[in-house]
Amino acid sequence: MQTGLADFRRAGLHYLRLGIAILCRSPWRYVAVLATFALPAALAAALTVSDLPDGFGRTALLWSLNAVSATVAPPVVMLMVAADHRRPPLRVLPAIAAGLRWLPRYLWTNLHTTLIFWVPVSAALWLFGWQQRIVPLDGAAETTTTILWILAIIALGLYLHTRTLLAPFLAVHADLPGTLAAFESWRLSGRHFARVFGAFIIPSAPVAVPLGLLILAGWLALGDTPARRDALIAIWPSLTWVFIKFVRPLLIASVYCLHHDLQQESAAAPPHPPPLPWLTRPLLRISALIPRLIFGLLRRRTGWIL
Repeated sequence: MQTGLADFRRAGLHYLRLGIAILCRSPWRYVAVLATFALPAALAAALTVSDLPDGFGRTALLWSLNAVSATVAPPVVMLMVAADHRRPPLRVLPAIAAGLRWLPRYLWTNLHTTLIFWVPVSAALWLFGWQQRIVPLDGAAETTTTILWILAIIALGLYLHTRTLLAPFLAVHADLPGTLAAFESWRLSGRHFARVFGAFIIPSAPVAVPLGLLILAGWLALGDTPARRDALIAIWPSLTWVFIKFVRPLLIASVYCLHHDLQQESAAAPPHPPPLPWLTRPLLRISALIPRLIFGLLRRRTGWIL
């Protein structure tokens, strides 16, 4: 236990320092990318509380703006970080163009990690609701049970996110298909869980904790009437993608350095690849087939990488 905590702290602080060093080489390029991809979500938040007529067009516009902020920035930042790690740096517009070429692979990989995360978490949330309906409790017992359920669901979410954290890096930087990237992330994070968890939590904290406190203060200051609270709730899905932009660069830079070290360690180890579980074999075939069917023509014409 003590060894795991020591590895968690040592790895987290080590990769935090490496991530900061990468971002400090050209911070204004990252600021430009953050502003570029936070703008659509900020615009969606403004349109949510505007007088824009309801209907399919409004829903499609808001969804599209949020989707751009949610999906395009990560591969762009990943490629910028990789270039800064190797030198020379990648300029903003070439980085966006390169990120768009890798976007289908990134999205396909995230489909795997999303299922791995949300199927167990949704099951736990359903069990929580089922317990409240079937076995209702009162007083201190209800409070204690609720707290335990919340802590258990948070712990499950952190565990699953840690086990899938490396998948996008393996898909983009190691050029693995989506299913194989998710499987390899699960395998590597199982062998190095304390290191991966440290590189996830500690580099996130310097930005996420102050940002969370700022969000809480904003809610307390602005949500003083039911109308304002309803407005804040309405724009929250869009603002979430704006806030995530502040956390991602340092986290991506730190995890990239971890991924780079793990890849070097794997290359130095004897070549004994682990056998794939039988369930992953048909999934790997599907993972290779579906993107080729859907995006094959697009890849030939535009060079998008799947």
